[in-house]
Formats: sequence, C-alpha cells, structure tokens
Amino acid sequence: MKGKKFLINILLILLNVLMFTGCKNINNKKPEVNIFKPTTAMDIAKSYLENISKGELTKANDLCVKELLNENKVISTGTSKIVAYNVDNLIEATNSVYVVFNVLRSSNTQPKCDLDSFAIKVDKLEDDYKITEVKAVNKKQVFVKNNGLRITEDGAGDSQLIVSLNNMPKDVYPRENKVMLYKEIVPLDEFGTISLSYTGQKIAMSTVSKENIFIAIGYLDEGKVVQGSIAGQSSNEAGSSQELQELLDKPIVKKVVPVDLLKDVKIQNFIFSQEEDDLIVEYIEKSGSKRIKIYKTEDGTIANTKIDTMFSAEKYNVVLDGLDKKAIYINVSAIEGKDGINKELLGTYKLDLEKLEMTKK
Repeated sequence: MKGKKFLINILLILLNVLMFTGCKNINNKKPEVNIFKPTTAMDIAKSYLENISKGELTKANDLCVKELLNENKVISTGTSKIVAYNVDNLIEATNSVYVVFNVLRSSNTQPKCDLDSFAIKVDKLEDDYKITEVKAVNKKQVFVKNNGLRITEDGAGDSQLIVSLNNMPKDVYPRENKVMLYKEIVPLDEFGTISLSYTGQKIAMSTVSKENIFIAIGYLDEGKVVQGSIAGQSSNEAGSSQELQELLDKPIVKKVVPVDLLKDVKIQNFIFSQEEDDLIVEYIEKSGSKRIKIYKTEDGTIANTKIDTMFSAEKYNVVLDGLDKKAIYINVSAIEGKDGINKELLGTYKLDLEKLEMTKK
C-alpha cells in the first residue's frame, strides 16, 4: 500500500509540474504584432520605379491601389524615360512612409535631360503594402539652344549657359592608346546624349560628328545666379535683349573632364553611380552588340573591369541591370546567332566599383 501511495504522489507531483509549465508557456506567448516595416515599404517604392524604367507598366500598376490608377488619364512612359534614380529621403508616419527619390530622365529624341524629385507614399493596408500616392516635381532641366547646353531650375525661369560647343576641348588624347603621343580632333558638330548626376552638380555630355563621339564630364558652379530680364520692354526689345544676354553669358561649368573618344557606336545612356564617383556609358556597337564602359568621374580614366576580356563583344551583350551604393549589377547574354557561346558565362554579375571584382549571382 505504501509503495502504491508513493507512486501516486510522484505522479501527482509530475502532473502538477507539467500543468504549471504548460500554463506558463501559454501565458508567455506574445501576441503577433502587425508592425509596419519602412524597409519593406521602401523596397515597394524602388520596385515601382524599376518597373517604370524598364517599361513594365503592368507590374508597376500592380503595386498601386486602384484609386490611384483611376486618377491617371494617361499611363505611359512618354518620350522622356527614367534612366536612373537613388533614394534622397525617407519620411515615416504611423502606418505609411514617403520615399523621396532623385530621378534622372533622358529624352529619346533630342539632347535633353531632367533631374526630378519623386515622392512615393506607401501605406500598409491590412497585410499588404500598396502605393497610394505618387508626386513628381522637376528640379533641373538641361537642353540645347544656339549650340549651347543650358539649364533651368524648377522647370521655369531664365536659363543658365552650362557650356557651348566653342568652350569644349578642341583635341584630346584617345583612351585606347597606352602611350600618349598624339591627340585627336574632338568632333564638335553638335551635342549628343547628356545626363545630370543625382545632385545636379555634374553632367555627362557628348558631342558628335558623323561616326565620332566625344564624351566629357562637366562640374557645375551653382553659385552663379541668372540675371533677370529687364522689365518694361516691348516683345521685340525683350527678344533682342535676351539674345544679347545669351551671347554675353558666361558658362557655369567649372571644369570639363575629357573622358573618351568612341567611333562607330551609338550611345544609349549615361548613368552615374550612386556615389557619383563613376560614370557608366551604355552603348551599341556597329555590329549590334550592347556594351558598357565605366570611367572615373574625377579624371575620366577608364576603370579596369576586365569586362571586355571576359565577355567578348563578338559573342556577348553586357548591359547594366541595377545600381547599389558601391556596386553595379550587369547582365551578360549571348548575341543571337553566334557560335561558341559559353553558357556558364551567361547571367547576372555584381561588380564592386572600389575593388573592381566581379561575382556571379
């Protein structure tokens, strides 16, 4: 009997311990909190701009609430495409966030570019993140007038002369030459592709003449103020005064850094790295292959990336696929109809802009 009583007592003690532990675990379980994550919201805003830049409007629209889409009468990318962007600011609220971007646009039809500010609001609606508001304002616009690059602030007002064809270098040393023994004449028939940096303090520009293209980087002096037009003039007098003012304009470019002379190619885009230390040039060769070159913005020297040696221009396309703070992503694909393609080389690579090392994703 005593043995049975002892066994029963032991079992009761164990049962009480298990019940107490179970209750404690139940009480210690924290209720799941539906927390708003700003980083997730920022990724949604980035995906929206990325899809817009690639012309994938359906994917971009899927990230927005229906009410926002219903307010848009025309949904298209227009003639001015987004070529690059970076995050400028993040403004957080309780269950939403405004992500402010510096957005660079480039024209498909003429030497013209814009630096815009996009404010994209992302709200957490139940378990989903959706874009509820998109606002854009123009910060700077660059265009060609009378053989000069001119810039306006906030999309209106008088323009300032950045540089004219007459102010550009007349001859430069070609980058392809290892020994700088002679210079080549710079093609100066007209301006070609242009693009501002995210801060608007640098501009990548090109001048062209037939099959020759000259690439340069200009550093802007934003301290110079545009003089206002003279009031109380007739339209003819005002027009003459404006023409005279443009003739007397002094360029606001502090220095022009020669970058390279290219032949038999078509420039697609100029894109600055996120830190603005590098300039990525997207171009198409005469054969049709898509390629990129990377130059240092400080002195215009070409970065030794080994892209051309790893991926032959005769067999592979190399295009820019994305930007990171200190790196870029490139996509390598086979040129259609070419033999001897190494399929292991195809894919996406991350290129560290400081170490100039490539890793396949």
